[in-house]
This record gives sequence, structure tokens and C-alpha cells, in this order.
Amino acid sequence: MRFFKDLLLLPIRLLFSNDYLKERGIRTVEEERIDIVFSYLKGKTLDIGCGAYNYLIKKYKNGIGIDITFYRNNDLCASAENLCFKDEIFETVVIMGTLDYFNNKEKALKEINRILKKEGQLIVTTLNPLIAKIRHTLAIWNKYGKPNRPGFWKKELIILLDKFNFKLKLHKTFICGLNNIYIFEKK
Repeated sequence: MRFFKDLLLLPIRLLFSNDYLKERGIRTVEEERIDIVFSYLKGKTLDIGCGAYNYLIKKYKNGIGIDITFYRNNDLCASAENLCFKDEIFETVVIMGTLDYFNNKEKALKEINRILKKEGQLIVTTLNPLIAKIRHTLAIWNKYGKPNRPGFWKKELIILLDKFNFKLKLHKTFICGLNNIYIFEKK
């Protein structure tokens, strides 16, 4: 039953802003992402691109939420490409729906590798490029602008992260199979 309800609401959830959906009592894609990512968190966590409310870290209570845009709920305003943390201090780093927006993915992934403990985990959520293109073309709201490169196919994400010493540990889809969670382990 829930699957069919989710399927019916999916176009609305993809096309309208979180504020619009919350006002109408509709569960947002962001809330779904937070719940699924939360279930995999371990140890001290860094959420890169935490957004205006820093929901994941506020819920988890063991980490830091950063965003390139200053919001009053952020723990730190910073770029993924220039992280101001010591080496190997986080057990988990999360990139929830924001890898698409990084200006220099390679530099950011090098930094993430540096601050992540050995055998730590990198959690990435992303749409596939086809769904991302449709979503960003049709969306009625445009709060964050268009991503530099919308979405990732599984194979290309694995190849990209392998360059930075990450090995895929888990891949699952959610939100009617349109969104993906990837858990990579630092080798």
C-alpha cells in the first residue's frame, strides 16, 4: 500500500519544494534520504552539503554539518574542496544529493579521503542522470540552481571513487527505485 502511495505522490515530491510539501503534510524526498542515511551512520560523521537545517546531524547528534552556503543551523560554512579538519578524524562522511553540485569533484574526494579514517565509510545518495535531468528540467522550484553535472550511473560512480581509494560496499535504491544510496569503504 505504501509503495502505491509513494508512487502516486512521486511526481509531486520531485517537482515541488520541500516547504510546499511540508505545508501540505507530504513526506519530502529530503526526509526519505535522511531516514535511510541515518540508518547507516556510524561514529563521528561529517555531512557535506547539510542544507539550511542540518537535519541529519541534528538527528544523529555525533558530527558536523557543513555547507558552502551559510545557514544559521550549519556547524560550519565550508567547501568540500577545502576541508579544515585534521587527517583521519571521521568514521563516516555523507554526501546526500549534493555530489552533483561540487565544482571540483576530484579535489573534494581527495579531501574526503584525507579526513576519513581507514576503513571509514563514505555515504553518497544520488539520482541516476536520466531521472536527475528530468527532475531539474521540470522542477517548479529552483532553490539551489542546476547542478554542474546531474546524477551518476552506478558504474561511473564506482570508477570515480575507486580513483580515490574507495570500494563499493553497498548499493540500494529507494523512493520507488529512483534514488540511490551508495556506501563506500575507504581501502
